Amino acid sequence: MAVFVTRRIPAEGLRVLSQAGGCLVQQWDSEEPVPRAELLAGVAGKRGLLCLLSDRIDREVLEAAGPGLKVISTMSVGFDHLSLDEIKKRGIRVGYTPDVLTDATAELSVALLLAACRRLPEAAEQVKNGGWTTWKPLWMCGYGLSGSTVGIIGLGRIGQAVARRLKPFGVKKFLYTGTCPKSECAAEFAAEFVPLTRLAEESDFVVVTCALTPATQGMCNKDFFGRMKKTSVFINTSRGAVVNQDDLYDALAHGQIAAAGLDVTTPEPLPTDHPLLSLKNCGMVSDIYCQLSVRAGSDSAAHRECHVCHEKHHGSAGSQQPAGRAARGAHAPRAAAVTARAPLPQSSRTWRSLPWRSLVDQSCASSPLQQHASGACGEGTVL
Repeated sequence: MAVFVTRRIPAEGLRVLSQAGGCLVQQWDSEEPVPRAELLAGVAGKRGLLCLLSDRIDREVLEAAGPGLKVISTMSVGFDHLSLDEIKKRGIRVGYTPDVLTDATAELSVALLLAACRRLPEAAEQVKNGGWTTWKPLWMCGYGLSGSTVGIIGLGRIGQAVARRLKPFGVKKFLYTGTCPKSECAAEFAAEFVPLTRLAEESDFVVVTCALTPATQGMCNKDFFGRMKKTSVFINTSRGAVVNQDDLYDALAHGQIAAAGLDVTTPEPLPTDHPLLSLKNCGMVSDIYCQLSVRAGSDSAAHRECHVCHEKHHGSAGSQQPAGRAARGAHAPRAAAVTARAPLPQSSRTWRSLPWRSLVDQSCASSPLQQHASGACGEGTVL
């Protein structure tokens, strides 16, 4: 069986393939995204594809692969880069890794929140440029978490992990919104399910951890920021397209909200002359949690990335533009093929034993995108 791997992945992943036996693996051996032309050429005639979030897997790619493509494995939490309708038509099996980055993303969300509310980047810059002259009671004052209200948009796995980390800071109240109430998950934090408008109006801190769907695209816009408190802090670690960046810039520049922390933007990375980068009250970092988490937990990630579950798609989803450096058409040296061996599991019993989750047959939603946004907890089932 021939498999195409679209990026340099942890060595443990390729080792799992090589030890399993049964397939020839061709890899784009680079840290940079595979160019579109190389992706189309590499996938041709392959039976398996292991891709990343930066790879747009649409009709063009599927047609280039041909009818022999049976498996797509994406090394990502999100799957909006996959054209699920087209994949379903061809009966291709799909798997993704929803739990791999939960802790890492939650930790970075809290780090961005603390940096924004305590003005850490500004304070560090003052130390470097001589602005720190003496102690001043009102200088560089920020906002504390103790006694505050935190609003979480999307109380899924990551949203819960964020709340769990913020609770010891003395947060008084948690609010959340999403596709449906999640009473059992919310009980741990005594979190209240509210409409988006109320969450914006009452929260001192807003943390966005939902999935990108047609319903959430552009959701944080002028009206949303206009409802937030002037002292509130906005954090987004979900997808850049959830936020209208022009509206966010206006809100920050005109004092409608106090500060923001982002690790996702549209596009990624932002051009260095983008207006958001000129603001002192907007902190931004790259998605560093990906490499840190995958390398620290590479055995788990590698195991998950080398197996797939059956995909029974009941909803619809459109293909999104690729994120990150792939959007710039980055090129890298042509990768050489490497040999590994990995047979496809044959029985549903084998599939169910894998630490993977399928895109459907989870416990709390009518479509894959809806349940991903709500963070359903059940393991995928293969039929």
